Amino acid sequence: MELRRRALSPVRIAFKLASVPVVAACVTVSVYVRTSDYPPGDAMRHLVAMSGCRGAAAVALAPAMRGHIGYHLRNDPDGDGIACGPARRGEAAVAANPPGQEMPVSDAPRMVGGAKFLRH
Repeated sequence: MELRRRALSPVRIAFKLASVPVVAACVTVSVYVRTSDYPPGDAMRHLVAMSGCRGAAAVALAPAMRGHIGYHLRNDPDGDGIACGPARRGEAAVAANPPGQEMPVSDAPRMVGGAKFLRH
């Protein structure tokens, strides 16, 4: 009876259910590292760079050129082949408008992470 009560404990069941995503994530990362074209350390850095430009900068892979480690299309919103590179249009707009002034609304589509946003 004691064994059955421990086996069906809500805390034990919750722990088992909570461990499923952790195990799945570990298996996914392991398979990625083993099947990557990069050495294991570089494969992990490449995977971290996929999270965004902050992650890429944290593992010293920003900016990254197309075809090199750390380049992900989702981190190249302007499509110039440089992931996490300087935002040329944004830098020009900031230089033209001192802090505290509103930036002009552009008619050109803005790309963020591969998604296109249009202003109406």
